[in-house]
Amino acid sequence: FYALVGSAIVLILPGTMNLSMALQFLVVDFYILLTFILGIRIAYQVLSFWFNRNKRNGENVLIYGANENGTMLLHKINHSMDSRFKVVGFLDDDPQLEGKMIYGYPVLGTHWKLSQMLDKRNVESILICQPNLKPENFRRLKRIAEARGVNIKHLQIKLRNLTSRQITE
Repeated sequence: FYALVGSAIVLILPGTMNLSMALQFLVVDFYILLTFILGIRIAYQVLSFWFNRNKRNGENVLIYGANENGTMLLHKINHSMDSRFKVVGFLDDDPQLEGKMIYGYPVLGTHWKLSQMLDKRNVESILICQPNLKPENFRRLKRIAEARGVNIKHLQIKLRNLTSRQITE
């Protein structure tokens, strides 16, 4: 905005350009500046995602739940420079999601295929992001994970009330 206002002052006040030519120039200038600004922001996000996605070290994890919580956790892992996790893929109870990709990561199947997945991939932990996981599915998941020495962690997003006294402490 300030660049456009500055350009308008330089072009219109000294009388170097007439008003219609200056307006055309300012519109083109606006689109070029906007393209550069958005391009830089998008390039930063893409590069951050790709550099963090191809981490060589870290704990290999499966995200259980290809939902909003699962994708939020994936973004947090991939955009955090100090994350110690490396995502292998997703598990989900919806069989229609199997084989699909979520932000470049495969949905490998349901909990029924967990044994096969653990045979094929070196997974150290399963991060559960499914808020309404059925107890029988959890028991099966836990049994398979414990037999293979795989950790299970649960993502829990919780809001709690803070008093003004707690905030100042």
